[in-house]
Amino acid sequence: MLFGTDYPMWSPEAELEYFLSLGLENWEINSILNMNAKKIIDFHPKFFETMKNYSREKFTADVMAGIIV
Repeated sequence: MLFGTDYPMWSPEAELEYFLSLGLENWEINSILNMNAKKIIDFHPKFFETMKNYSREKFTADVMAGIIV
């Protein structure tokens, strides 16, 4: 599970405040806000290295063409 806010629909600050008020354990908070994303990035370093130089226009075109799902 990863933390997300659906910005610009919802305020990241307000959503984070709400998230932190849920009474989760510290390890759960750390996992959702940090460690789970790190695991994904560390697991797929080639994907993220490729995406680093991907232009927004090319990415959008590829998504619309169904190349990236």
